[in-house]
Amino acid sequence: MTSLEKIGEVFTTDVLILGAGLSGFIVANRIKELNSKLDVLIVEKSTAGFAGSKANKGAGVMWVMQEGDDFDKFREYYCRNHGHFLEDQELLEKVCATTRTMVEHLERWGVDIKREADGRLARMEAIPLWSLCAYDLDIMDRLRKVAVKLGVKMIDKTQFVEILTQGKRAVGAVGFNILDGTYRIFKAKSVVLATGSCCWMVTNMWSGARGDGIAAAYRAGAEMRNAEFSNFYNLGVRGNMSALVGSQYALYNSEGEYLAPKYCADFEVDIDIGILLGMEKEVMEGKGPIVFEETELFANNPLAAGGFLFRWKRPVAEKFWTTLMGKEAKYNADHAWRPEVYPMFIGEMSCVKADHDMRTTFHR
Repeated sequence: MTSLEKIGEVFTTDVLILGAGLSGFIVANRIKELNSKLDVLIVEKSTAGFAGSKANKGAGVMWVMQEGDDFDKFREYYCRNHGHFLEDQELLEKVCATTRTMVEHLERWGVDIKREADGRLARMEAIPLWSLCAYDLDIMDRLRKVAVKLGVKMIDKTQFVEILTQGKRAVGAVGFNILDGTYRIFKAKSVVLATGSCCWMVTNMWSGARGDGIAAAYRAGAEMRNAEFSNFYNLGVRGNMSALVGSQYALYNSEGEYLAPKYCADFEVDIDIGILLGMEKEVMEGKGPIVFEETELFANNPLAAGGFLFRWKRPVAEKFWTTLMGKEAKYNADHAWRPEVYPMFIGEMSCVKADHDMRTTFHR
């Protein structure tokens, strides 16, 4: 029988974490804090500390339920307006109960979480049901430094392709070095899948979320659920540019009519399907194309109104946004003052079935 060593390089660890995004580093750091004797290995197809699709490429904000936030009102609003009572309300409650603790972990690990003068996490009056706090986009670099200090091991430039199973348990993974193609085998007592979601349309913020981890879990026999409900919408500027957060508050039809009051819901942060259906309605009525005015974004967007996104000094985020917007403006096909926009369906999907402790069906 051929030994594993003759097939490729073999790595053995207590905990194998597939993916070095936000969740991968958080899990790795907490495991090492709770049991420093455990060997923890992160495998990443890109570079740990610079990987992930959203935490270090987005608006740099996170929602938190903190003391003083009314969870019952939040749950009612969320279930009625977003989940339409189809979600797991017990799991929603558990997530809400842990958000403040998670922020405390991030701060303890050196992530610069922005707070108000009285020490509370930021809250916007336009979004009264939960708190919204900001952080700089070097969050992944800071988490990596903590992981190194704690003794977490990392292997970069390695694309895993299959999860190894034994009965109903995941016991490792196989993959290859993307630089030279050499085969790599990972053996582990426990496996954490932290590869993120699968996104149908590539944009700058979702470009790494290709669903490779979900596909591997499916091939290994993990149960899936709710893929048809998992999606995400955005607005694209004609050419190759995705619009900014809150762009639904900066749209006009061809007759110069401001569209937000007609189609935008209250407390809306990300883009709701209502504005997309409204755009379709306007075009069908002969009032297209729909255009975007950036100055209006900062005047009427709840996130930007009053300078919320830009209230604090965030050097990394400011440099990233300036560079990204500069590239998009240079290569965008529409250089008009009010460029045409179109609905963008990203199709964000994270459909691996898990219980309330985030265990897949491998563990049953």
